[in-house]
Order: sequence, then C-alpha cells, then structure tokens
Amino acid sequence: MIHILQKAFFKHALNFVKNKRKIFQEERKLAGTKKGKKYIVVFQDEEGNVLKTAFVSDEEAALPPDVPEKKGESAHHEIKFQGWDKDISCVKENLVVKAVYREVPKEYLVMYFHENGKLLGTETVPYGQAAAQPYHPQKPQTRQFYYVFKGWNNDLSRIEKDTMAKAVFEEKNRSFVVHFFHEDGTLLKEEEALYGQAVQAPENPEKQADEVWHYIFDGWDREFDDITEDTEVHALFTPVYNEYKVRIYEQGEVSELPEEQSEESLHKLSGRQEFEKLIAERTCHYGDTISYPDLKKKGYTLQWDIHPETVTQDTEIHASWTFSNPVGKVFEIAGNRYQILNPSISNGSVRLLYYTEDTSQVHVPEQVKIGDYYYFIEKIAPQAFCDCAKMQTLTLPNPVRVLEQKAFARCKRLETIILGNGKASRLHTIGHNAFEQNEHLKAVYFKGRRLKKADSDTFSGLKRNLEIYVRPEEAGKVNRLFQKGVKTGRVCVKVSR
Repeated sequence: MIHILQKAFFKHALNFVKNKRKIFQEERKLAGTKKGKKYIVVFQDEEGNVLKTAFVSDEEAALPPDVPEKKGESAHHEIKFQGWDKDISCVKENLVVKAVYREVPKEYLVMYFHENGKLLGTETVPYGQAAAQPYHPQKPQTRQFYYVFKGWNNDLSRIEKDTMAKAVFEEKNRSFVVHFFHEDGTLLKEEEALYGQAVQAPENPEKQADEVWHYIFDGWDREFDDITEDTEVHALFTPVYNEYKVRIYEQGEVSELPEEQSEESLHKLSGRQEFEKLIAERTCHYGDTISYPDLKKKGYTLQWDIHPETVTQDTEIHASWTFSNPVGKVFEIAGNRYQILNPSISNGSVRLLYYTEDTSQVHVPEQVKIGDYYYFIEKIAPQAFCDCAKMQTLTLPNPVRVLEQKAFARCKRLETIILGNGKASRLHTIGHNAFEQNEHLKAVYFKGRRLKKADSDTFSGLKRNLEIYVRPEEAGKVNRLFQKGVKTGRVCVKVSR
C-alpha cells in the first residue's frame, strides 16, 4: 500500500516540475534575453539510451523527461529514481546527464494507538530502522490509581513490516497527604498515605486555659482510617467552665471556739490565742458575684482583708474585728465631737473636744453613746464651748476630772459654771487660763472634794469679781489654789452647804 502511495506522489511531483519549467521557458522567450545563446542538454537512462534532447537558454533550468520512479524491488528493498547525475537547474554549457537509481530500504507504516483503541498518529519507518515513537500518551487517573506510560505492546526497535503499536500503562496506587492541625491552625503533623490506608494521629494536643474556661481534647473533626484524598484533620476541644473555690474565714477568740468545730475549718493565728473559723465555702464560676455573710459583733468593726465583688480565681477572704472605739479615735455625735480616752466597754471615758447647743442653759450629759457603748466625759478640751454663743449657764457632769487650759475660753456670755453635782464630782485639775476672756463670768459652784491642781492664772482676764462657792472643808484649799486672784480681790471664795 505504501509503495503505491509513494509512486503516485513522486509522479505527480515530477510532472509539476516539468510544467513549471515549460512555463518558465516560455516566459523567458516572450521576455527575451540579453544573450541569445542556447545549450543542448541530452538526457540518457542508465544504459546511455537518449531519453530527450533539449535546447536551454543560458543559465536556465533544463526540463527533464518523464522517467520510471523505480526499477525493480526485493522483499524489503527497491530501486528508486534518485535524480540526475548533473545539476540542470542553471545550464551554462552543453550537457549530457544520466538518470541515477539506487537501491533503498522499503518504508513501512507504523500506527500508534491508545490503550482505549483511539488512533494517536502514524509514522513511516525505513526497513530495519527503529521507530521514532513520537507519541507519549497519558491515561487519566482515578480516585485510587494513577497511570505511568511504559511504552508499546510491540517491539519498535527494528521495523520490518507495517506495524500497529498500542500504548501500555502501569497502574499505581495514588498517595495522599494528611495534615493534622490544632484548633488555632498550628500544624501538628503531616503524613503521606496510599489510597485506602489509615494514618496515625499525633499525640493529643492541649489548649491553653483562660480565666473563664479550660478545655478538654474531644478528638478530631473527621475520620482518617480510610484515606481517599488529600485531607485536613482539625482538633476539637470542649470548653468547660472553670470552677473556683471561695472560702470565707472569721477571726475569733479561743474562748469562742465551738466544741464541734472541725480542725480542717480552723486556722490558728500564730503567737495569739485566736483562731480563724471557716464560715462560708462556695464553688463558683468566673464572674459570679461573691456573697458575703452578714457578720456583726457588738463593739467591733468588721474588716475584710480583701473584698472582691466577683470571682476571678480561688480566693480566701478573711474577716477580722477591730474595736470600734480605740484610744484616740474621734467621733462626732449630734454635732458634738468626742475623743476616746479609755476604750473600756464597762467604764470607758472620752474627752469633749467640741460642744454646741444653741441655748442659754447648757447641761453636758454624764455619758455619751458611741457605737454600742456609753462613755463618761472625763476631760474638757481647750475652747470646747467657744461656739455656744447663747450660753450663760454651764453645768458639767460629775465624771469630769480635768478642765484643760483655756477650756472655757471665749465664752463671752457665760455667767455661771456648775462643776458637778455635790461631793460626787471627780474634778481634780483645772488648767492654765481655763476661764480666759470670760468677761461676764460671775459665779462658779464647786461642791466636790477632789480638786488638787489649779493654775494660778486660771481666772486671768476677768473684768468683774468672781465668786467661787465650795464646801466648808474645801475653802482653805481653794483659797490657796487661787491665791493670785484672791489677793487681787477678783476672786472671792465662799462657803456653800
């Protein structure tokens, strides 16, 4: 079949060349030439027989005669026309040219087919030579396999006949990559697996707890025991609400310790006969409001070492008690100010710092209630009554022991002072200038028997005479204590029963 095709093609090509030459020569004749010289070209076959004689213009191509495409053949070779022994494309002299034939291998057709039977293409190969194999087919992969082209089903290294070659593919299992990720996107592990195989998970990951939650690893978001594609596996975590313990302890005296109180609920405070008892324990979640017990203790003020409003962590809260009225503490009661001198809850006393009463008759009470307890008034501080603008008569209670310096200073309307009620008065000291600038002071009544100390200038600055009424047995002592005023006549000590 191939020989027939080749012969027809060669014959057609030869005729085409002949026709082109004739046309070219005719055109040259019509156009004329500068030189009218012509040459004789004699065409001969291999044996010297004249096939054609042609007259060719100078430097023109000679038009060859028709010749047989081949002369004979064997099983795998044939004698084929190869051309002329001289160049006839540009004649410059008279020529005798002979046809040239050579024995060449026959050409065979190699047809290439895909595995599925589809024709990929063809190739002509001379006898005994190897096929070029210009085709490299591919076969689509499946979910499980991919295919590698391995060659052809026939040997193409030496072609001796028309040959059909079908592609051969090697089947291979596909492999896939499995990535394990933490919930936050961190790559934990990468593993390659063949189709259908299982992979090994990494160690169980952990997730950092925060104040509100802690996290429990809850497995993976997909199975990985039958891998059929590239796979991403993500860790799963279950959030669990954090639980915190809130314990509240109260400080107490050992004498208050209940017999049934367990040791686990007590904390003994080092070096003291005191303990802390657990009074409340609660399991809470982050952000819960802390509920504080309503604690009260007569005469004491409750103090918390810390006082958080909400739960943020395990917390111990300690309640302690401080005496409500410690020495030196100042209180304001009904506009009057007092300072604790003796904090005793049964026989405590205070210092009167400031007293105000908008009336002419002022009676200082024997006791004042501060917090849960009553306290005797023991001392009168300087200028304690300076803002009692209307005060004309002042009566002090029996518990008053000391009138400090300038105690009644600047009481400009004060006329009469009554220092206690009878011999029960405890007054024993009157300070320097205690009655300074009392311009209208006329009488002081003192029936007590304990006065021991009085400054000689107690009544300095008086503008009128002052009468002091005392018990008969106290007259001599009072005269000596106030002798400076007595000598000037400003002070007169009188006996009163």
